Amino acid sequence: MPFHDLFRRCSVEIERCIAGRNLKFGRRIHAHLLKTSIINHTFLANQLIHMYAVCGGRLDTDALKVLDEMPHPDIISYNSVISALGRHGRNREALYVFHQMQRSCSFEIAMDIFTAVGIMCACGGLGELGLVKQVHGLMITIGLKLNGVAFNSLMCNYGKCGDFHSSRRVFDRMFSVRDELSWTTMLGVYRHNGQLKDAFWVFETMPVKNVVSWTMLISGYVQNDHEEDALKIFRKMMMQGVIMPNSFTLVSVLNACANLAIIASGKQIHGHIVRSCCIEVDRSGIFLSNALIDMYAKCGEIVLAMLLFEIIPQRDIISWNSMISGFAQHGNVKQAIAIFERMEKSHIAPNHVTFLSVLSACNHAGLLYECRFYFELMEKKYGICPKREHYAVLIDLLGRNSYLKEAVELLEHMPDEGRLSDTRCWGSLLASCRLYGDLDLAKRVSKLLFNLEPENSGRCAMMSNIYAAAGKWEESRTLRGLMRNRGLSKEPGCSWIEVKHMRHTFVSEDKSHPRTEEIYWLLFNLVDQLKEP
Repeated sequence: MPFHDLFRRCSVEIERCIAGRNLKFGRRIHAHLLKTSIINHTFLANQLIHMYAVCGGRLDTDALKVLDEMPHPDIISYNSVISALGRHGRNREALYVFHQMQRSCSFEIAMDIFTAVGIMCACGGLGELGLVKQVHGLMITIGLKLNGVAFNSLMCNYGKCGDFHSSRRVFDRMFSVRDELSWTTMLGVYRHNGQLKDAFWVFETMPVKNVVSWTMLISGYVQNDHEEDALKIFRKMMMQGVIMPNSFTLVSVLNACANLAIIASGKQIHGHIVRSCCIEVDRSGIFLSNALIDMYAKCGEIVLAMLLFEIIPQRDIISWNSMISGFAQHGNVKQAIAIFERMEKSHIAPNHVTFLSVLSACNHAGLLYECRFYFELMEKKYGICPKREHYAVLIDLLGRNSYLKEAVELLEHMPDEGRLSDTRCWGSLLASCRLYGDLDLAKRVSKLLFNLEPENSGRCAMMSNIYAAAGKWEESRTLRGLMRNRGLSKEPGCSWIEVKHMRHTFVSEDKSHPRTEEIYWLLFNLVDQLKEP
């Protein structure tokens, strides 16, 4: 076959592999090209690199190997590899390929707009603000003409590094090429950095709103603990009726209901999901099913959560973890362990979250032996190294069972990273000292906690009570005086209840509720009835 016909046929076949994501056939074409000198043609080699990047080939042995064996790689060759590495989160390797690209070029700087975007994404993925600024400066220095994609990439990666002010400056300067994606990117930057007022301003100013922008704003409020505002925005979206929510919107709203423990709103959203047939046998369906299970479990409807868990067509690790966590939160340790054992029999490998839920269930039930067993099991059987959260659960349980010495030894054998700064472990140990009256250990622990959390009034109040219980009245008064001098006061308790789709919040000694007089009258009546013989 003439060279030109063979070249064209191979190029067409590689394009078919890319379109059909057919990695197996792509490898066969690569093997055929290796038998001929046609593999040395830069255009076909670039196509192979792109094929491996798109079809899920191993970058080390496939795409990078093709690049290394190319006699004359061009800028497209390097751009394809840099982009592929960035998409797979291998950002440092992407930077290394960029440096390799510069060394192989005869002129000063080898970079076009596609190289710049790929490197910018790698720098943003690493969170290296300095590198992002260097790449931005380099783009200006060599005179690259920035298009909408480049501007959006600059905004996004400045935002990933926490510099949302620079993102806004880029956004303001790209007026002529600003598009729908630019507005959405700026909204995402503000959401990522917790700037909700600015995010809302961008949303209100957007010329065109779509389901992505609505979802991004709602999820931003949920992620920053403004669930009630998120639900208000969702209601506004539904009332307008122009854009319908997708699976990701509904997951965010269900998370808001779960965090607020408002079951009525959660059931309404479940009804909307059923009516609109949102749960399908695909990845988005699993997301929705998991969010529903989590919502029902956190709102106390553990039976409904279990019923949904049993009937969903697919389960993943999050489905199992949600049920184990739900039973653990409600103190049903037997059910939590039973679900964990079912999970093992289903050949689903547990992760850190799974074991944290199982350990928490054992902690709630005071099962020290079982808690130790699962703590050891996670590393011995599954090779999962315990994190500080797992240590905190076991340390708390050891302390509450009067094993203070063992609790201290376990805490001291924690991984060095963050051991002396883990306030949860030390805080639970201080509470155990109060429970069993270990004044010497309490002094040692409180000294460390006061340095870590000087503004935490709860630690001072607890240590003052420990002194008082030990008859050390002078030391107790000194700590109380220190709290007054620093302006510290114990944070009042807070609770809430949902009545007729409205959430009512109550704070200790707070009389701001519009029906305070009726509430206190009813409470006094209940107290009087309790006092009656």
